[in-house]
Amino acid sequence: MKKLFILGLALLAACVANAIPTLTGPTGGLELPTANVATGVTVSMNLDVAGDSPAYPSSGVLFGVCKGLEVGGQFGQVNAGDGRESTWNVNGKYQLPINAGAAKIAIGAGFGQDIFDHLWNVYLAGTTPMWGTTATANIGYSKDATQGWNGISAGLAMEKSLNETTSVGAEFLFGDKAGIFTAVAPFEVHGNLYLTRMLTSQFSATVGLGGFGQGTDLYVAGAYKFGK
Repeated sequence: MKKLFILGLALLAACVANAIPTLTGPTGGLELPTANVATGVTVSMNLDVAGDSPAYPSSGVLFGVCKGLEVGGQFGQVNAGDGRESTWNVNGKYQLPINAGAAKIAIGAGFGQDIFDHLWNVYLAGTTPMWGTTATANIGYSKDATQGWNGISAGLAMEKSLNETTSVGAEFLFGDKAGIFTAVAPFEVHGNLYLTRMLTSQFSATVGLGGFGQGTDLYVAGAYKFGK
């Protein structure tokens, strides 16, 4: 897929890891959704500052509808030939009411358009404290309704809180058409690194390196959240 980059606005709660919108829309790290869900309303303004072509602003919104449920959407534009093409998606995630100790389990789904392709996906994510970090495992199924391909992907992530306002994270994604970065082969493998800092009680900023193994880009992000 076309490389994207997000400059957004959202709250990173000091006691909740992975509580920001990902590049793909749901809450998570830089790209991989976690089992955490949003609360309140998070709005975002998105920008690719280090891609292969000029960046255009895009935007998104993420709603915490009720306990354990979030829904959201994104809209943007990318270069395509001699002009611009719109990209968009809608997504949702539900944290299952399962007693798994400190672990959380969620299911999610999304549908959208990436330039000329209509894509949908479903996934299962589990997030738990591990070795002083917050660890996530994610497995998903994706299908391109335009071109007809489909595939299974998986991801692993760990996020570490350095203090009450700063956290760092690493992600590893692999599988058929995994993630949002363009691959040189149908089977994709890449990694991401990011740092998030809470600037105020509702405003945070993220810097990330995404797409290791497939052409690395530098990302910056920010977020603003309304409500608790």
